[in-house]
Amino acid sequence: RPLATETLGWVAISPLLIVLRLVYYNLALSVAVFGGVWLAGAVGIPALSLVVALVVSVASMLAFPRLAESVYDTFRER
Repeated sequence: RPLATETLGWVAISPLLIVLRLVYYNLALSVAVFGGVWLAGAVGIPALSLVVALVVSVASMLAFPRLAESVYDTFRER
């Protein structure tokens, strides 16, 4: 059971969600860093790497709860 709530979902601590967090955030960090640097180099605007990193990081933070909840629901039903 999750702490401080009766709602099952992404706040639950389970081995599956810990692995998901490790993979997801490492992938998001890699995309933010390497994708931002690559895009800034391709376009020729160095500041673009910061913008890409910010957009990818915010989008990944906002998308994670929904992704984790759907993964948790999928594996909980099995």
